[in-house]
Amino acid sequence: MKEPDSQNKMTRRRALKLIGAAALTPFADPRNAESRTRAAFEFVPSSLTPERLLRDKQRAARRLVDEFLGDNAARGRITETIFKGKNTRVEIEQDLVRRSRMAIPTEQEAHQVLHDYPEQLGELIENTPVNEQGLFVAGDTQRLYVLKNIGAGQIQFEKAYTVTTSEEDWSNVVGSEGTSLGLQWITEVREGFLGEILSEKHKKELRGHFGPPVVTHRGPVLIAKSLDKGGNQLASVITVGLLLWDRFNGSQRGELIHGTNREDILGERASGGCTRMSNVDAVDILQYVKTSALNSKGEMVKKGTPVMVAAKGRVPVYRKPSVQSKARSKELKWDFWGPRK
Repeated sequence: MKEPDSQNKMTRRRALKLIGAAALTPFADPRNAESRTRAAFEFVPSSLTPERLLRDKQRAARRLVDEFLGDNAARGRITETIFKGKNTRVEIEQDLVRRSRMAIPTEQEAHQVLHDYPEQLGELIENTPVNEQGLFVAGDTQRLYVLKNIGAGQIQFEKAYTVTTSEEDWSNVVGSEGTSLGLQWITEVREGFLGEILSEKHKKELRGHFGPPVVTHRGPVLIAKSLDKGGNQLASVITVGLLLWDRFNGSQRGELIHGTNREDILGERASGGCTRMSNVDAVDILQYVKTSALNSKGEMVKKGTPVMVAAKGRVPVYRKPSVQSKARSKELKWDFWGPRK
């Protein structure tokens, strides 16, 4: 049999590119029923090396440790409960690095994302300035990707994290416990000590569960008993919280990307609507985040980092928001969330 011409050989890399390109054809936008054409995207591999990835983990761990080691009260509680008496910086930082779930995206998984979510990727990239990053949550695999818009139809898959989204079905309805699908923006970031309970509602409802407050230089704070199922504790919003906003509900849902004290079940659908990350990863992702600005009516006047949450074969379904929803969003309340967030 005659061997094919070398120029016509189909390499695995070329085949994957063609598959991704074929998926990104004109499609119908479910919100306005207008067809739009988006250019086929070309995969650009991450510039990260295993050594740089490890340095990112170490830097995030060091940032967390620096914060609580500088406060005697916080240091005493955190080392006693979370780290079971470990007192040396080296031991604690190594423990935190081991807990990280960040990784360098593989070419295979990147092309699977390009194939599975062409419409959602197109919308995210349209809202991500060239040479800046957007966040993409692939709900079917429980992975969060940092994607950089290189321009000229190129997307760089910079980093991946294993996350946890809602146990309930996807939902954009206010009051539901399903993670919202579609495009959102980050409107506020809060940071605390490692393990610090950030939700005001949790502070009131779960005070007895997490023990007495620790009086730090910032004032009284509640600290989780561990970063996993130890202590039989309820999941809470801890360490870092990124508040999300969408054009239909504003921030009424009180939905976040945040650190968790249930790192043991990352990769499973188990939350009450938020997207959970390991605490080291929640700190690491801050380097890619810019916050949006809202006016007094709760309308976005300056776009920050966009976040797209996608699931195969599913589109966002919204109910008509209340008249006051956008105005309430401006308040950016941190007391919406119940124990399962």
